[in-house]
Amino acid sequence: MALAVLLFHYDKWLNGRWDASLPQGRLGVYAVSIFFVLSGLTLALAYKDRLDWHIASWKRFYSKRFWRIFPLLCLVTFCTLLIDDKQRSLTDVLLNFTGLFGWINPARDIATGAWSIGCELVYYAFFPLIFLAGSGWRLPGVVVLTGLGWVYYAFWGYDPAVQVQEYWWPTYVQVLNHAVFFVAGVWMARGQWRKKSLWSGLLLVVVAFLFFSWPVSDNAFGLVYGYNRLVLSFLVLLSVWLYLMAVPKLEGVAGKVLAWLGLISYSLYLWHPVVFRGVQFIIRKAGVAPLGWQVFILSLIGSMVLSHLSYRYFERWFMDKFGV
Repeated sequence: MALAVLLFHYDKWLNGRWDASLPQGRLGVYAVSIFFVLSGLTLALAYKDRLDWHIASWKRFYSKRFWRIFPLLCLVTFCTLLIDDKQRSLTDVLLNFTGLFGWINPARDIATGAWSIGCELVYYAFFPLIFLAGSGWRLPGVVVLTGLGWVYYAFWGYDPAVQVQEYWWPTYVQVLNHAVFFVAGVWMARGQWRKKSLWSGLLLVVVAFLFFSWPVSDNAFGLVYGYNRLVLSFLVLLSVWLYLMAVPKLEGVAGKVLAWLGLISYSLYLWHPVVFRGVQFIIRKAGVAPLGWQVFILSLIGSMVLSHLSYRYFERWFMDKFGV
């Protein structure tokens, strides 16, 4: 999914348009939705026997989340400020370095794509309560409540007469528009329905086909508005659940590559826009006119290398230092 976001951004920036009818165009929205589901799911699995009502366990949880998220977020935000021509207010700078932009308005993010990190920080704040209160009807009830916010944004959050991205995007990135994905992920992990099944894998293929073939115009607004939003979101939730049910076991080279991508996914998500702009800057200074695919390959390789180095020598230092 981190690679999907990278491919979406590079395709959009190189071609100057967002075609929502193409696979990468759809994943430009819903790869991040899958991030939210996986975030709730993996946290709930990881903290199954490590989180209780004692304050000490909550403090450990928040400390680990802080040191996993903030060092890289602050570094990429700082680098973005160095290369960005856009004027930023002191308030926005402070909101981004403190992580409070997610609580105030995720659309005020500075690093490209950081709006989703702002949303995550809000979800993390409520995670212990959601997780520990997740027995009986309570967790499904929270799913329903957050689902109401999701439905509100799908049908009444936008003006359908104005379908230009710069107008609807600030509304789309709001916390309540995505909370249902995170909470549903927690519910998937807390449920008792996980069972390895061949049928789950086969159904996953069908769901993926439906997601990519569902009729949507090339205008990206169609991905976030009305019944398309509900159908595509449901297919995303169903796909993660089916993957969890199928429990595929990947070994050998494929397993190692995917495990590595999993480790660097947070780095890749935040660094790839910075690398793309860096490659463009170097090319301009060199006075050459490369083809789009050459810029793409250079940016892709640069993003992979930088993300690996960032994870191994920067993020891991904080993780080891503070026991993440």
